[in-house]
Amino acid sequence: MKTVLFLPLLQIPSGHHQAADALKEDLLAMAPQWQCHKVELLSSRLGQAEKLISSVYLQWIRHFPKTYSILYDQAVIRQKKAHLSFRYYEILFRRHIKNVVQRIQPDLIVCTHALPSYLLNRLKLSKEITNPVVNVYTDYFVHNLWGTEAIDYHFVGHPYMKTKLKEKGVSESRIFVTGIPIHPYITISKRKGQTERLCYSGLISGGSLGIGAFTELLKKIPPNDPINYYVLCGKNEQMYKQLQNENHPRLIPLPYISSRQEPIEITFLNL
Repeated sequence: MKTVLFLPLLQIPSGHHQAADALKEDLLAMAPQWQCHKVELLSSRLGQAEKLISSVYLQWIRHFPKTYSILYDQAVIRQKKAHLSFRYYEILFRRHIKNVVQRIQPDLIVCTHALPSYLLNRLKLSKEITNPVVNVYTDYFVHNLWGTEAIDYHFVGHPYMKTKLKEKGVSESRIFVTGIPIHPYITISKRKGQTERLCYSGLISGGSLGIGAFTELLKKIPPNDPINYYVLCGKNEQMYKQLQNENHPRLIPLPYISSRQEPIEITFLNL
């Protein structure tokens, strides 16, 4: 019997959790005898304090998106050092994540968030663990917090990401362009007699919470734009109602969709 350990981050229903759940369901469908464990790093290390950290984190993004964006950009995107060290993360979590791995003894570790990937990469470089580790990226870029050198395989969402990983020194044989994982319950069906779309469609999303610097982006879309933009508002009801009231001809707001199985009908506009 094989054991797989999935490592997302934070308890909020983020894309990191959704990707882990999608992979878990697909894996169990192929090999139901396997054991799958999902461990969230902060709550397993800090207990109830994780809820406070998550709340502060979300309020920061919601009320001060520009400061969050600037700090995030400076911390993990624009850094040019060949080997970045996030010392405080290691002080807080390195021993803990090592203990989790030693307790579960997984045959494979899947990281859907950069922090566990960074920590496991450091542990593998120092030969403290030898378990195979896979990075599954839920973005369309690779920032510097992700571990790369000692990670065994990288599943990326776009060929551009493969190019960037190769620039970081990752062997091409360890990179697979798979797209972002989608839960097996989510399917696309085409009704009989449905007409083909006559114009392009775009998707704008801020994740399940619908937060981020949307306002400035949406203001730049003119009424005669050649693309229809479907805006995933997540749980941000205020933004959903605002877009409905504005009735912009190219912005089609969609509320939070909680069910993977319930059919959702989206009409593509041919304007």
